[in-house]
Amino acid sequence: MRQLLKSTIETQSVEEYIIGIISLFLFFLAKKQTHLVDKWLNKFDLIEELKPLYYTLMCLMKDEYPNEYLRMGSELKETVEEMLAGIDNLAITYS
Repeated sequence: MRQLLKSTIETQSVEEYIIGIISLFLFFLAKKQTHLVDKWLNKFDLIEELKPLYYTLMCLMKDEYPNEYLRMGSELKETVEEMLAGIDNLAITYS
C-alpha cells in the first residue's frame, strides 16, 4: 500500500485519485486500522488535501488525540458525520 500511494502521489496529482484514495482509507478505517491511516496521511503529507478524512480519523482516535477533532470547522461537521456513517456501513458489510 505504501508503494502504491508513493507511486501515485509522485507520478500523478492527488486530485486525480482523491475519490479512490478516500474510499480506500475509509475501508481501512472500517477495519479499525486507524493508526495505519494516520501514518499514511502524515507520511505522504495528505492532511490538507484530505481534511474531512483527517478529522474523521481524529474523531475515531479521540482517545489518542483528545483535542484535535475539536479544531474541526463547522463547515466540515456534516461531511465528517457522513464519513463516520459510511465507515459504520462498511464495517457491517465487510465484517
